[in-house]
Amino acid sequence: MRRLVRELETAVVCPLPQGFGFLPLTVALTRELRAKSISDGGLAPAPLAELFPKLHALALAVSEAAPVAYISTEYFGGDGGQDAAAWKNRASVFSPTTQGYSREWPDSSISQALRAIGVTADASKDEFDSLGLGNHRGTHRWAEAFSKAAPAED
Repeated sequence: MRRLVRELETAVVCPLPQGFGFLPLTVALTRELRAKSISDGGLAPAPLAELFPKLHALALAVSEAAPVAYISTEYFGGDGGQDAAAWKNRASVFSPTTQGYSREWPDSSISQALRAIGVTADASKDEFDSLGLGNHRGTHRWAEAFSKAAPAED
């Protein structure tokens, strides 16, 4: 993944357990992707509305080298939701059209997407927690923690 995103100045790849990495989609990275001349022509529609064409193109390109999952959560005061999609070799392996997409924990859409790319759950944890994805409360915190000039952990 690092090789594929090295030309993106604001991209920060965060190492995760089980040999996975996390690319936080920060405001700065979103702006940079939208401004880049990444070809997004000829793509099938993205499985999620928030996957703008250049982000979808990047996910597909990375999936040629390694399985990719796009996950998002939005909760406030216990209310909210989550979305997920996954690809291997430019092919969708999990999306909102997958049967059982909207199940509850421990088979939430995020858990299913992570399973689809090969993440295994540790004892008494789901796939999200097994990768440590709850270690930082916000996407920007991940980028800060793993950037070259990382501030102290939160």
